[in-house]
Amino acid sequence: MASVSCIYSLGDPIDYKNMVISLRKGMEKERDQLIKKLVELQYERNDLNFVRNKFRVRGDVVEIYPAYSADSAYRVEFFGDEIDRIAEINTVTGEVKNFISHLAIYPASHYIVPRERIMEAVQEIRRECDQRVEFFRQNGKLIEAQRIAERTGYDMEMLLEIGFCKGIENYSRVLAGREPGSTPCTLMDYFPEDFLMFIDESHVTLPQVRGMFGGDRSRKENLIQFGFRLPGGGAGHPPHRPAGPGDRGAAGGGADRRPAQRMQQPFRQGGAGAGDHPDQKDGGGPYHLYGEKGGPGAVHAPRRGHH
Repeated sequence: MASVSCIYSLGDPIDYKNMVISLRKGMEKERDQLIKKLVELQYERNDLNFVRNKFRVRGDVVEIYPAYSADSAYRVEFFGDEIDRIAEINTVTGEVKNFISHLAIYPASHYIVPRERIMEAVQEIRRECDQRVEFFRQNGKLIEAQRIAERTGYDMEMLLEIGFCKGIENYSRVLAGREPGSTPCTLMDYFPEDFLMFIDESHVTLPQVRGMFGGDRSRKENLIQFGFRLPGGGAGHPPHRPAGPGDRGAAGGGADRRPAQRMQQPFRQGGAGAGDHPDQKDGGGPYHLYGEKGGPGAVHAPRRGHH
């Protein structure tokens, strides 16, 4: 199950799969090494509030609550530098549900990338930021220049320190190593080639999805114009597919693409005339909710009892 957010950009699925932690009973692995790896995957240590995307450590026992799990966590018990036992536990009572021989921990974010990729991305972000600051200064926009320098500088510091920052989706292109103008990776890229998709109410959903492209693009352009985001942040908008001849709705084709026309027919009290709503068969005039009778902006509503 996915919402419309499945069309927005994510990190590279190859990097996501390569960052998975694989644990097996009997394998040699230090406890501190596992803790460090969990932090790299954006899991947070919290020994008191054990919720999703957290882990806690008690001696030689590490308990992990995956970000994608509903009511199950995993307890990894060490004996020295060896994994002695792996158990699935209840997150509330801590009761052991069953013992397993293999555990795969996936990253807590789809924007997880290797350290070397982050270093390369930060260099490109810094170059783009310097160019944008110079652009604003040449055009006398000193406030915008200071704003973009401060915001981007903070984001780069967060990426270097913890590998994540607020609004990291705006840097998805550079983090994934994609070329400017290339299509971003979405949730669809995480499925195999033979996956099957069901779209509920597709005759309404698809035009709305296409309309979101324009809305998101407009919002990003305003953020870029006033120095809140770099121009590269616009590369994370949803992919756009031109409307086909068989599409319906505001963004589709066919008869539904007719421009909206305001009804300006004269108002008539008696008899069904040009100004009456088609649902009004009893000869009563339309209900004008807004605007003058029959004038521009008038909204014609059906009379009571007619549907």
